[in-house]
Amino acid sequence: MTQVIPQADDLGKVMDLPVQVNMGKADTRVLGDYWTVVTKDSMPSAHVEHTLALTREGVKIVTADTDDVKSVLLPPGSSG
Repeated sequence: MTQVIPQADDLGKVMDLPVQVNMGKADTRVLGDYWTVVTKDSMPSAHVEHTLALTREGVKIVTADTDDVKSVLLPPGSSG
């Protein structure tokens, strides 16, 4: 896992971390609605995104379930 340590000028920034997992190949195509993306081999896929905020306390996973203690706040230097 990559270690993220926010620098002073990064504090307050928000970023998106998209992840896609495919059972088949990674090749994709966009459908006619110009929004829907499917794999060319039509195998099942899953797409998830998390929103991360860089704070003085560390990297906050904004989209995390607050009951998940480990994912609520990753202190600077934490490996997750």
